[in-house]
Amino acid sequence: MLLVVLAAMSALVSARAAGAQGVPRGFDEGLFELVAADLPTATLSLLVSPRGTFLVPAHALLSALGVPHDIVRDSAILRVSRGAQASDSALRWTASDSLEVVATARDVWIAAPRLAQLIDGTIEVDLATLTLHASRAGGFPAQVREEAHRRREAALRRAALDAPALRAPVGFEPRTGFGVAEWSFGGAMSPLTAPSSMDARVGMGVYGGMLKTHFEFQLPSSPAAGAAAQAEASFLRVFPDNHWLRQLQAGDIVSDGAEARAIRGLTFTNAPFVRDLEYGDVPFSRPLPAGWEYEVYEGDRLVGFSDGSGGAPLSVPLRYGTTPLKVKLYGPAGEVTESAVTYVIPVDQLQPGEWQYAAGAGHCALQQCDLLSYADVRHGFGRRLTMQLGMDALRDSARTAQHAYGAVSVVPAPEWAFGLQGREQAYLRGSLSHEGDDPVIGTLSAGMNEPGQGGVSAPVATGGVWYVSSSLRLLHLLPMQGERAVSLGTRYERDRSGIGRRWDVSATTPVRRGLLEVGLQSDPAAALHPDSAKSPLVRIAPSLSLDAQRIRRFGVPILRLEGGFQGTRLVQWETALSLQSGFGFANVSLRKLRGLPGTQLVVGGTLVTTGARVLTRLTSRDGHVDGGYSATGAVAFGSVRRATPLAYGGLGYSGVEGRVFEDLDGDGQYGSADQPVAGAVVRIGGLRVSTDSAGRYSSWSATPYERVDVQLDTLSLQDPAWVPAVASHALRPSPQQFSNVTFPLVHTREVLGRFLGDSAMPPPAGVSLELRDATTGALYRTRTFGDGGFYISRMRPGTYVLTVTASSLAALGAAQPTTQVVVPSTGDEAVEIAPVQLRAERRAP
Repeated sequence: MLLVVLAAMSALVSARAAGAQGVPRGFDEGLFELVAADLPTATLSLLVSPRGTFLVPAHALLSALGVPHDIVRDSAILRVSRGAQASDSALRWTASDSLEVVATARDVWIAAPRLAQLIDGTIEVDLATLTLHASRAGGFPAQVREEAHRRREAALRRAALDAPALRAPVGFEPRTGFGVAEWSFGGAMSPLTAPSSMDARVGMGVYGGMLKTHFEFQLPSSPAAGAAAQAEASFLRVFPDNHWLRQLQAGDIVSDGAEARAIRGLTFTNAPFVRDLEYGDVPFSRPLPAGWEYEVYEGDRLVGFSDGSGGAPLSVPLRYGTTPLKVKLYGPAGEVTESAVTYVIPVDQLQPGEWQYAAGAGHCALQQCDLLSYADVRHGFGRRLTMQLGMDALRDSARTAQHAYGAVSVVPAPEWAFGLQGREQAYLRGSLSHEGDDPVIGTLSAGMNEPGQGGVSAPVATGGVWYVSSSLRLLHLLPMQGERAVSLGTRYERDRSGIGRRWDVSATTPVRRGLLEVGLQSDPAAALHPDSAKSPLVRIAPSLSLDAQRIRRFGVPILRLEGGFQGTRLVQWETALSLQSGFGFANVSLRKLRGLPGTQLVVGGTLVTTGARVLTRLTSRDGHVDGGYSATGAVAFGSVRRATPLAYGGLGYSGVEGRVFEDLDGDGQYGSADQPVAGAVVRIGGLRVSTDSAGRYSSWSATPYERVDVQLDTLSLQDPAWVPAVASHALRPSPQQFSNVTFPLVHTREVLGRFLGDSAMPPPAGVSLELRDATTGALYRTRTFGDGGFYISRMRPGTYVLTVTASSLAALGAAQPTTQVVVPSTGDEAVEIAPVQLRAERRAP
């Protein structure tokens, strides 16, 4: 066997003579290719001992595999870091190891089995192919990094493809048009009577603004009684591109300021009509030891990485609300660890340096006061701090009261947010929230409210109320909980006198096929019944989704049971069965409430149709039945479908409508000669709508003044030869009216031609060609065949310039030809281009 090995090695011997280049006497040396998955091959010099053992150069191999190591020749020690796979290992050699360990000036050669054991892997020598195969469970550090780099490059390529092209700004064009109307009516059901109330709301666009009117009629219950009517009107104009004034509203409106109040007056502000979901970029850095790298992901999307070379921090985009990030770290010894960080940006946080103001005045509409006026300003002091200061004045028949108010929003750390709001002689409240993947997250809030202020009151609140509440999610804290979180809610209220107080603690957790809620609260009847035992009320309420196949045809049945116990007595209970479907909601319940005689039966439901919702409710207790019904709906008026019914209202929104058709006459307008396309899918922002048999579509879902992209899904077209002349449009809808976006389809054509060479030029085969639309810049690429011909299967109509790429011209030594290609908009025959002559480029002598 030794003779066979030496014979095979003799073809690769680079130093056979004893002592040549430091090779010990009796050893042979040969060149082998190192093969490791995902790594480029490397050439290594191996030694063969007189016994036929292969010795591998430790430093060269470990360096190629990226394994951190240290060779101490004076102490005859090799130390290897095995990273996350195991603890560090070391090899000490002595004179007795002279056939398995050879130290020279170039490297330290170690027998392949001993070195494989040292690095916790395998090293196999293939003499037939002269290769050295190295592998390890989990990979060597160089393999881990190579895989990370490859995945990183793929993620960056996907991000580049998924990222929308640089979007040109879309200006807002104010328009006037009509509009949308909402209606509602209601009455009693026991006995069933004619409607007793009717509402009508009408909205239209007036020079880019929203005009809304509201008419309410209370019909007389008897011929002797008179009807009552009430009318309101408001106008809102948004200036989306103006930084000093963005919103102006007048009429019957709701004010800003410390408290929202219904007034008849005027307000204005430079706050955006709709806050952008994107907050902005923040710097992100993770201090790491030398040799470490890290990547930052939002979900599966790579948002940045650092290769450990230093430099500026990463720029990570954040959204309002929560932005969870995953940080993946790669160590020099193959370590791979992950950590998570969540950024919290409150909705009232302003970007650094941003200023906002709001002001208004008017008559109070609900008799809370006679006149109201207010003014405030907010500023973003860096990313972590936003402050608001303001003043309001309330006047009634007796006096005028002025109150200062303010707010502070602080982001002390990525996962934490703190807010504080206060109004003089009214309320003071604060909240602290924590988000992320920690076992406990949620919000803790506390505050104090003067009598009649702040929207919180205890049963007895002669001296004002203070409260503490929390909403927490608990994970991995209870035994046998697994990955199911427990939602814990608490609240405690007490007035300053100490007479009135109430508290409530509830916990909700998922169970099989439903939820389980358990609560403990103070006696709800303590304030109503002075003789109440004032013992706590324990509530247990499971909600279960029933597996009833016969019922599931009509919707998802949910059974809810609730029992309330004070001590050992059942003082209240409820059993409810609900059925939810795409047509609406139905519910029937039996309940016994403390303080009310008898058992109460409640039957209710909601029916949703194309353009309306009908709500009904009947209650029966002790033989007495009462209840009511109401119906609501809306209609948006356009030019394509004339009227689009809306089941859930539509004031304050805008619509997008249009047609998809095959433009047979090539004029870009829908006419009698054109063919409508049914079933085509149009994407309006994130909503998908389909065209009807006449090629029409409409959607009343767009937010006015905000950019919306309207795109035709070409995969929904049955004939791929027909493509949209323009596949995507961007617009800013004018409020309360339809914007028209039409998609004329053009027929693509086959284009073919041929390039000819001359005597001084080789045949023009494999030449790279480009055809660029002279108007839109759309580009088609192809190559010539062996005979100089070329072919493009589907090209849009237009005028194109045909050119040869610079690399092909340089290879051929040819001059650039000038050829124009016209693809007509009508017809379906192939377009054949006259032969193009390539000529050798004339060079200056």
